[in-house]
Amino acid sequence: MSRLDSYARECRIFERAEARALQQLRLRRIGSIGYDRRALIETTDDLEHVIRLSQFESVRRRARARLTEIVDEVARRQIEGDEVTA
Repeated sequence: MSRLDSYARECRIFERAEARALQQLRLRRIGSIGYDRRALIETTDDLEHVIRLSQFESVRRRARARLTEIVDEVARRQIEGDEVTA
């Protein structure tokens, strides 16, 4: 597998993990009964996995930035009392 193919593969893995995490935040934002705290933890674990295993710094940076945004948003909602529980 060429380096370009490896990079494209890692980008797709990151984008899937990012999409799952953002979907959980959207479900949470609209107060959906379908919100599952465990699912959000699993998706942040997916992003941490990308950070640990990616051989490309740009992919690690993107995953780190998105993970930080998600953690900050969850903390903000907890502080403001917007926490939705299933």
